[in-house]
Amino acid sequence: MARSGAMGLPSQQVLTVLSRHITALHKALLVVEGGSTRRQAAERFEPPVYGPRRDRIERQLALWTPH
Repeated sequence: MARSGAMGLPSQQVLTVLSRHITALHKALLVVEGGSTRRQAAERFEPPVYGPRRDRIERQLALWTPH
């Protein structure tokens, strides 16, 4: 938050983006729990993600559990 504040971004905007990202990760994790691979789940993101960002999302899915 300090870094985003130093960049002049409103904290509400940062929290909104973070909330959307966490929601998308949770949905993707449910896809993985349903039998898909992390790659398949990342490919179903809306809006679509590609390249290094997709790789980061796959790593985040490997680290995060909703339980």
